[in-house]
Amino acid sequence: MLLEQLVKNNIRPVIQFKNNRYICRYRNNEHKIDREAKFDNEKDAVAWRSEMIKTYGSIKNKGPAGKNTLIKRTEKVISTSSQLKMYIMFWLDAIRDVPYKPAASTIASLKHMLKYDIVRTPVNKLGYTTLSCYMAQRAQSLTKPSASTLNVDMSAINRVINDVNAHLDIAFDNSALINAGRLLRKSGQIKGSGEKERRLRHGEWKLLLKGIYATKKSRVLRQKYTLILRLYISTALRCSELLSLTWGDIDIENSTINLVILKQRGKRKGLVKSIPMLDKTKRLFLKLRPHDFSLKEPIFHIKAKSMSTDFTKFVKSAGIKGLSLHDLRTEGISRMLEMGLTIPIVACFTGHREHTTITRIYTNLCAKRVATKVSLIAQVNNIQSGWH
Repeated sequence: MLLEQLVKNNIRPVIQFKNNRYICRYRNNEHKIDREAKFDNEKDAVAWRSEMIKTYGSIKNKGPAGKNTLIKRTEKVISTSSQLKMYIMFWLDAIRDVPYKPAASTIASLKHMLKYDIVRTPVNKLGYTTLSCYMAQRAQSLTKPSASTLNVDMSAINRVINDVNAHLDIAFDNSALINAGRLLRKSGQIKGSGEKERRLRHGEWKLLLKGIYATKKSRVLRQKYTLILRLYISTALRCSELLSLTWGDIDIENSTINLVILKQRGKRKGLVKSIPMLDKTKRLFLKLRPHDFSLKEPIFHIKAKSMSTDFTKFVKSAGIKGLSLHDLRTEGISRMLEMGLTIPIVACFTGHREHTTITRIYTNLCAKRVATKVSLIAQVNNIQSGWH
């Protein structure tokens, strides 16, 4: 029997995903073969299965009652009484060929979830008690995820259940999940991102510089990391976007940056967008640029993950509490708003597609700076009114 017929008829060996590995077991009593192989990816598992079938033929049962009979794969029928694990595995398999992939955080959350007992719970039995236990286990894990991170897990569970039920036309009452999510938010176990209130407080910038000098012994590295953080604030770009820039992306003459869109999904992801830069940003890039440089050369030679790790060390060494690398983006956006730039103009700098995101999240402005700006604008208006 040809391999294509075996696959079409769902005949074993079946490839299983267990403990983050792909497992395939081939048994053939005629050739006295009983082998099991484990692989890190499905492609290698499929190749091994194909090779075994081509070499020894289709799998045959070892038992005397079913000797020389083909074992057909039993299709696992998904219903609301199925375990959450079946839903997750079906969903992860279904998204492989879709043109626009779901968010990476959602996929990572679901794969990580497979390590916990919650995936053995039937979907129609998921409620506040089960979800609360899972959130407590996650909160006590080594990574110590925040309540907003756990909110991603809750959103991922809802999405998987809704998507699979819609795909298979399964009727499901999700009121228990909605109520569970409401109670988890009230208890503080999960929460949305909400406002980004954390900004640099008085004296923290100097402490942060001391943290850099205490952590990095090289004078060149100290200056480089200091300039990166200053650029992070002045551009208000995402860390991954800033660190992906090459010298060819910086147009000093026209005061623009050619930015590759990394955050947004769909057709826009991967496109190049030209955004403006402030005069301060231009001066920082000129200070960082060497005499001999290539337009294709990366500016920083640092990965976003490494930068995040280094920043954690800087903050810890400086004794600053509750400050993350992404908070510097909040600082940059807030400073632009304090300068008097309108929200549409700020969105040109930051790359936000929805202007409401800026008004909803980045709202913690410095009253003193705003008052100073308003006073200056009033003085200019008074002077202009005297000209008429």
